[in-house]
Amino acid sequence: METQEKLLLRGVEVARALNISRALAYRWMAAGILPVVRVPGGRSVRVPQLALLKWIETNTAGAGEGERISDPIAPGTDGGQRAALPTAEHGSDNPGPTSRDRRKRTAARRGK
Repeated sequence: METQEKLLLRGVEVARALNISRALAYRWMAAGILPVVRVPGGRSVRVPQLALLKWIETNTAGAGEGERISDPIAPGTDGGQRAALPTAEHGSDNPGPTSRDRRKRTAARRGK
């Protein structure tokens, strides 16, 4: 049975193709870094396969074998669109609450 190539890719498929996390793929899609189209009648967005191939070609030109491509919207580098993680006021390098702290707060709110 012959499989047909998809013209529009979901975020998880984009992530798999680029070997990045699903969250990062969706972040790049939302920020307009990756070309997207909206699916009529829903909130879904898809990445056209040909546009993704062109984006890969454009954004990896000159990248050597095994060279990493940095996250173009890493915290603090996106022109102020997203705030960087808060730091403690006493000047330590602590980035803020940990996952464990967040889980404790959530459990407390739920009355556990």
